[in-house]
Amino acid sequence: MTHLGTVLGLFLMLMIGYGCKKVHLLKEEHSQILNKIILNITLPCFLLAHLLGSKFTPNMFVTPLVFYTIIFITLIVSYFICKLFKFNQKLTYAIVLTASFANTGYLGYPIVEALFKGNPQAMPTAVIIDLLGCGLLVYILPPILSKIIIKDEEHKESILKNILDVLKTPIMIVTIFGLIFHNLQLPNFILEPLNRFSGATVPLIMIAIGLKLNPVKGSKYFIPILIVFILKMILQPILMYYGLGAIIHEKYIIDIATIQIGLAPAMILSIYTENYKGDVDFASTVIFICTMLTILTVPLTAIILGI
Repeated sequence: MTHLGTVLGLFLMLMIGYGCKKVHLLKEEHSQILNKIILNITLPCFLLAHLLGSKFTPNMFVTPLVFYTIIFITLIVSYFICKLFKFNQKLTYAIVLTASFANTGYLGYPIVEALFKGNPQAMPTAVIIDLLGCGLLVYILPPILSKIIIKDEEHKESILKNILDVLKTPIMIVTIFGLIFHNLQLPNFILEPLNRFSGATVPLIMIAIGLKLNPVKGSKYFIPILIVFILKMILQPILMYYGLGAIIHEKYIIDIATIQIGLAPAMILSIYTENYKGDVDFASTVIFICTMLTILTVPLTAIILGI
Protein backbone atom coordinates (compact mmCIF):
# COMPACT_ATOMS: atom_id res chain seq x y z
CA MET A 1 0.00 0.00 0.00
CA THR A 2 2.98 2.32 0.57
CA HIS A 3 3.96 2.20 -3.10
CA LEU A 4 0.35 2.68 -4.20
CA GLY A 5 0.05 5.74 -1.97
CA THR A 6 3.30 7.15 -3.34
CA VAL A 7 2.20 6.72 -6.95
CA LEU A 8 -1.30 8.01 -6.21
CA GLY A 9 0.23 11.17 -4.74
CA LEU A 10 2.10 11.79 -7.98
CA PHE A 11 -0.97 11.09 -10.08
CA LEU A 12 -3.04 13.45 -7.95
CA MET A 13 -0.76 16.23 -9.21
CA LEU A 14 -1.23 14.93 -12.74
CA MET A 15 -5.01 14.94 -12.37
CA ILE A 16 -4.87 18.50 -11.04
CA GLY A 17 -3.33 19.48 -14.37
CA TYR A 18 -5.91 17.47 -16.29
CA GLY A 19 -8.73 18.87 -14.14
CA CYS A 20 -7.56 22.45 -14.65
CA LYS A 21 -7.81 21.85 -18.40
CA LYS A 22 -11.30 20.35 -18.13
CA VAL A 23 -12.64 23.30 -16.10
CA HIS A 24 -10.80 25.80 -18.32
CA LEU A 25 -8.50 27.19 -15.63
CA LEU A 26 -5.63 26.22 -17.93
CA LYS A 27 -5.47 25.31 -21.60
CA GLU A 28 -3.60 22.48 -23.29
CA GLU A 29 -1.36 24.97 -25.07
CA HIS A 30 -0.20 26.24 -21.66
CA SER A 31 1.73 22.99 -21.39
CA GLN A 32 4.10 24.38 -24.01
CA ILE A 33 5.05 27.19 -21.63
CA LEU A 34 5.40 24.77 -18.73
CA ASN A 35 7.55 22.48 -20.87
CA LYS A 36 9.89 25.34 -21.74
CA ILE A 37 10.26 26.22 -18.07
CA ILE A 38 10.83 22.55 -17.17
CA LEU A 39 13.24 21.72 -20.00
CA ASN A 40 15.28 24.93 -19.81
CA ILE A 41 15.26 25.77 -16.10
CA THR A 42 13.85 23.43 -13.46
CA LEU A 43 14.75 20.02 -14.93
CA PRO A 44 18.41 20.97 -15.61
CA CYS A 45 18.57 22.16 -11.98
CA PHE A 46 16.91 18.91 -10.84
CA LEU A 47 19.43 16.80 -12.78
CA LEU A 48 22.44 18.81 -11.63
CA ALA A 49 21.31 18.67 -8.00
CA HIS A 50 21.15 14.86 -8.21
CA LEU A 51 24.34 14.36 -10.23
CA LEU A 52 26.68 16.51 -8.15
CA GLY A 53 28.15 14.50 -5.28
CA SER A 54 27.06 11.19 -6.81
CA LYS A 55 29.21 8.14 -7.46
CA PHE A 56 28.95 6.33 -10.78
CA THR A 57 29.64 2.69 -11.49
CA PRO A 58 30.49 1.16 -14.89
CA ASN A 59 27.33 -0.95 -14.79
CA MET A 60 25.17 2.19 -14.85
CA PHE A 61 26.48 2.79 -18.36
CA VAL A 62 25.82 -0.82 -19.44
CA THR A 63 22.09 -0.31 -18.94
CA PRO A 64 21.52 2.00 -21.95
CA LEU A 65 22.99 -0.69 -24.22
CA VAL A 66 20.41 -3.18 -22.95
CA PHE A 67 17.78 -0.48 -23.49
CA TYR A 68 18.83 -0.16 -27.14
CA THR A 69 18.58 -3.92 -27.65
CA ILE A 70 15.11 -4.18 -26.13
CA ILE A 71 13.81 -1.16 -28.06
CA PHE A 72 15.01 -2.62 -31.36
CA ILE A 73 13.45 -5.99 -30.51
CA THR A 74 10.16 -4.23 -29.75
CA LEU A 75 10.31 -2.20 -32.95
CA ILE A 76 10.68 -5.37 -35.03
CA VAL A 77 8.11 -7.44 -33.13
CA SER A 78 5.48 -4.66 -33.12
CA TYR A 79 5.98 -4.03 -36.83
CA PHE A 80 5.37 -7.67 -37.76
CA ILE A 81 2.37 -7.89 -35.42
CA CYS A 82 0.89 -4.90 -37.28
CA LYS A 83 1.55 -6.69 -40.57
CA LEU A 84 -0.19 -9.78 -39.21
CA PHE A 85 -3.28 -7.75 -38.26
CA LYS A 86 -3.08 -5.84 -41.57
CA PHE A 87 -3.20 -2.43 -39.89
CA ASN A 88 -2.79 0.58 -42.16
CA GLN A 89 0.51 2.46 -42.34
CA LYS A 90 -0.58 5.36 -40.10
CA LEU A 91 -1.76 3.07 -37.31
CA THR A 92 1.30 0.84 -37.70
CA TYR A 93 3.61 3.82 -37.25
CA ALA A 94 1.77 4.94 -34.10
CA ILE A 95 1.80 1.41 -32.64
CA VAL A 96 5.51 0.87 -33.33
CA LEU A 97 6.42 4.17 -31.65
CA THR A 98 4.21 3.85 -28.58
CA ALA A 99 5.11 0.20 -28.01
CA SER A 100 8.83 0.96 -28.05
CA PHE A 101 9.58 4.21 -26.20
CA ALA A 102 8.76 4.76 -22.54
CA ASN A 103 8.27 8.00 -20.65
CA THR A 104 11.56 7.42 -18.81
CA GLY A 105 12.12 11.11 -18.04
CA TYR A 106 8.98 13.15 -17.37
CA LEU A 107 7.18 10.25 -15.71
CA GLY A 108 10.24 8.21 -14.77
CA TYR A 109 12.12 10.78 -12.68
CA PRO A 110 9.26 11.51 -10.23
CA ILE A 111 8.49 7.80 -9.82
CA VAL A 112 12.13 6.78 -9.28
CA GLU A 113 12.64 9.65 -6.83
CA ALA A 114 9.54 8.58 -4.89
CA LEU A 115 10.25 4.83 -4.84
CA PHE A 116 13.99 4.98 -4.11
CA LYS A 117 14.17 7.63 -1.42
CA GLY A 118 17.35 7.29 0.60
CA ASN A 119 19.34 5.78 -2.27
CA PRO A 120 21.71 8.51 -3.56
CA GLN A 121 22.55 6.39 -6.61
CA ALA A 122 18.94 6.08 -7.77
CA MET A 123 18.49 9.37 -9.61
CA PRO A 124 21.92 9.34 -11.31
CA THR A 125 21.04 5.85 -12.56
CA ALA A 126 17.64 7.05 -13.81
CA VAL A 127 19.25 10.02 -15.59
CA ILE A 128 21.78 7.82 -17.40
CA ILE A 129 19.06 5.35 -18.40
CA ASP A 130 16.79 8.11 -19.68
CA LEU A 131 19.18 10.43 -21.50
CA LEU A 132 21.76 7.93 -22.75
CA GLY A 133 19.27 5.11 -23.28
CA CYS A 134 15.73 5.90 -24.36
CA GLY A 135 16.26 9.66 -24.77
CA LEU A 136 18.72 9.51 -27.66
CA LEU A 137 16.73 6.95 -29.65
CA VAL A 138 13.42 8.74 -29.23
CA TYR A 139 14.89 11.77 -31.00
CA ILE A 140 16.66 9.80 -33.73
CA LEU A 141 14.37 6.93 -34.77
CA PRO A 142 10.88 8.45 -35.39
CA PRO A 143 11.93 10.30 -38.59
CA ILE A 144 13.68 7.17 -39.87
CA LEU A 145 10.69 4.97 -39.06
CA SER A 146 8.34 7.38 -40.83
CA LYS A 147 10.33 6.91 -44.04
CA ILE A 148 10.24 3.11 -43.66
CA ILE A 149 6.62 2.64 -42.57
CA ILE A 150 4.71 5.61 -44.02
CA LYS A 151 7.10 6.27 -46.90
CA ASP A 152 7.27 9.90 -45.75
CA GLU A 153 9.76 11.78 -47.90
CA GLU A 154 8.68 15.24 -46.76
CA HIS A 155 11.01 15.38 -43.77
CA LYS A 156 14.71 15.38 -44.62
CA GLU A 157 16.33 15.61 -41.19
CA SER A 158 19.67 13.84 -40.92
CA ILE A 159 20.58 11.57 -38.03
CA LEU A 160 23.66 13.71 -37.31
CA LYS A 161 21.54 16.86 -37.07
CA ASN A 162 19.12 15.15 -34.66
CA ILE A 163 21.99 14.01 -32.44
CA LEU A 164 23.58 17.48 -32.46
CA ASP A 165 20.23 19.07 -31.60
CA VAL A 166 19.91 16.75 -28.59
CA LEU A 167 23.46 17.45 -27.42
CA LYS A 168 22.81 21.21 -27.50
CA THR A 169 19.81 21.07 -25.14
CA PRO A 170 20.24 22.43 -21.57
CA ILE A 171 19.34 19.01 -20.18
CA MET A 172 22.09 17.19 -22.07
CA ILE A 173 24.66 19.95 -21.39
CA VAL A 174 23.91 19.81 -17.66
CA THR A 175 24.01 16.00 -17.68
CA ILE A 176 27.41 15.87 -19.35
CA PHE A 177 28.69 18.57 -16.98
CA GLY A 178 27.32 16.68 -13.96
CA LEU A 179 28.86 13.39 -15.07
CA ILE A 180 32.29 14.95 -15.61
CA PHE A 181 32.35 17.27 -12.60
CA HIS A 182 30.27 15.20 -10.19
CA ASN A 183 32.71 15.87 -7.34
CA LEU A 184 32.41 19.65 -7.74
CA GLN A 185 31.41 21.53 -4.59
CA LEU A 186 29.21 24.52 -5.41
CA PRO A 187 28.97 27.53 -3.07
CA ASN A 188 25.78 27.95 -1.05
CA PHE A 189 24.59 31.01 -2.99
CA ILE A 190 24.39 28.74 -6.08
CA LEU A 191 23.12 25.64 -4.28
CA GLU A 192 20.19 27.49 -2.70
CA PRO A 193 18.44 28.56 -5.95
CA LEU A 194 19.53 25.29 -7.60
CA ASN A 195 17.69 23.26 -4.96
CA ARG A 196 14.63 25.52 -5.03
CA PHE A 197 14.27 25.24 -8.80
CA SER A 198 14.91 21.50 -8.50
CA GLY A 199 12.07 21.15 -5.99
CA ALA A 200 9.59 22.72 -8.42
CA THR A 201 10.32 20.16 -11.15
CA VAL A 202 8.10 17.23 -10.15
CA PRO A 203 4.86 19.23 -9.62
CA LEU A 204 5.40 21.11 -12.89
CA ILE A 205 6.09 17.87 -14.77
CA MET A 206 2.95 16.19 -13.48
CA ILE A 207 0.78 19.24 -14.27
CA ALA A 208 2.29 19.43 -17.78
CA ILE A 209 1.53 15.74 -18.37
CA GLY A 210 -2.02 16.26 -17.14
CA LEU A 211 -2.55 19.15 -19.56
CA LYS A 212 -1.36 17.01 -22.48
CA LEU A 213 -3.53 13.96 -21.74
CA ASN A 214 -6.26 13.47 -24.34
CA PRO A 215 -8.62 10.51 -24.08
CA VAL A 216 -10.15 9.79 -27.48
CA LYS A 217 -11.88 6.70 -28.91
CA GLY A 218 -10.63 3.88 -26.69
CA SER A 219 -13.10 1.20 -27.80
CA LYS A 220 -12.25 1.84 -31.45
CA TYR A 221 -8.63 0.91 -30.79
CA PHE A 222 -9.08 -1.97 -28.34
CA ILE A 223 -6.78 -4.47 -30.11
CA PRO A 224 -4.01 -1.95 -30.93
CA ILE A 225 -4.07 -0.63 -27.34
CA LEU A 226 -3.84 -4.18 -26.02
CA ILE A 227 -0.84 -4.84 -28.29
CA VAL A 228 0.96 -1.72 -27.05
CA PHE A 229 0.17 -2.48 -23.41
CA ILE A 230 1.47 -6.06 -23.64
CA LEU A 231 4.67 -5.10 -25.48
CA LYS A 232 5.40 -1.85 -23.64
CA MET A 233 4.32 -2.54 -20.07
CA ILE A 234 4.68 -6.34 -19.77
CA LEU A 235 7.20 -7.70 -22.29
CA GLN A 236 9.76 -4.89 -22.09
CA PRO A 237 10.07 -4.96 -18.26
CA ILE A 238 10.45 -8.75 -18.34
CA LEU A 239 13.17 -8.52 -20.99
CA MET A 240 14.93 -5.79 -19.02
CA TYR A 241 14.79 -7.63 -15.70
CA TYR A 242 16.20 -10.89 -17.03
CA GLY A 243 18.42 -9.41 -19.74
CA LEU A 244 20.12 -6.83 -17.52
CA GLY A 245 20.16 -9.27 -14.60
CA ALA A 246 22.22 -11.70 -16.69
CA ILE A 247 24.91 -9.03 -17.14
CA ILE A 248 25.07 -7.06 -13.89
CA HIS A 249 24.24 -7.77 -10.27
CA GLU A 250 23.44 -4.38 -8.69
CA LYS A 251 19.81 -4.90 -7.77
CA TYR A 252 18.88 -1.22 -7.61
CA ILE A 253 20.09 -0.64 -11.20
CA ILE A 254 18.06 -3.61 -12.45
CA ASP A 255 15.00 -2.46 -10.50
CA ILE A 256 15.19 1.14 -11.75
CA ALA A 257 15.71 0.08 -15.38
CA THR A 258 12.82 -2.39 -15.13
CA ILE A 259 10.47 0.26 -13.75
CA GLN A 260 11.53 2.92 -16.24
CA ILE A 261 11.20 0.79 -19.36
CA GLY A 262 7.78 -0.45 -18.22
CA LEU A 263 6.26 3.02 -17.95
CA ALA A 264 3.65 4.43 -20.31
CA PRO A 265 4.65 5.60 -23.80
CA ALA A 266 6.44 8.95 -23.90
CA MET A 267 4.21 12.01 -24.33
CA ILE A 268 6.38 13.36 -27.15
CA LEU A 269 5.31 10.41 -29.32
CA SER A 270 1.94 12.02 -29.96
CA ILE A 271 3.79 15.02 -31.42
CA TYR A 272 5.97 12.79 -33.60
CA THR A 273 2.92 10.85 -34.75
CA GLU A 274 1.20 14.06 -35.82
CA ASN A 275 4.30 15.54 -37.47
CA TYR A 276 5.06 12.38 -39.44
CA LYS A 277 1.46 11.67 -40.53
CA GLY A 278 0.71 8.76 -38.21
CA ASP A 279 -2.55 7.99 -36.41
CA VAL A 280 -2.48 10.77 -33.82
CA ASP A 281 -5.89 9.79 -32.36
CA PHE A 282 -4.55 6.37 -31.49
CA ALA A 283 -1.29 7.76 -30.10
CA SER A 284 -3.15 10.20 -27.82
CA THR A 285 -5.55 7.48 -26.68
CA VAL A 286 -2.96 4.82 -25.89
CA ILE A 287 -0.71 7.32 -24.08
CA PHE A 288 -3.66 8.41 -21.93
CA ILE A 289 -4.79 4.87 -21.10
CA CYS A 290 -1.28 3.53 -20.39
CA THR A 291 -0.46 6.57 -18.25
CA MET A 292 -3.57 5.91 -16.16
CA LEU A 293 -2.70 2.21 -15.90
CA THR A 294 0.70 3.18 -14.50
CA ILE A 295 -1.12 3.85 -11.21
CA LEU A 296 -1.50 0.06 -10.94
CA THR A 297 1.51 -1.30 -12.85
CA VAL A 298 4.20 0.65 -10.96
CA PRO A 299 3.14 -0.47 -7.44
CA LEU A 300 2.67 -4.03 -8.73
CA THR A 301 6.12 -4.01 -10.34
CA ALA A 302 7.63 -2.60 -7.14
CA ILE A 303 6.05 -5.39 -5.10
CA ILE A 304 7.25 -8.08 -7.54
CA LEU A 305 10.77 -6.62 -7.46
CA GLY A 306 10.72 -6.46 -3.66
CA ILE A 307 11.40 -2.74 -3.47
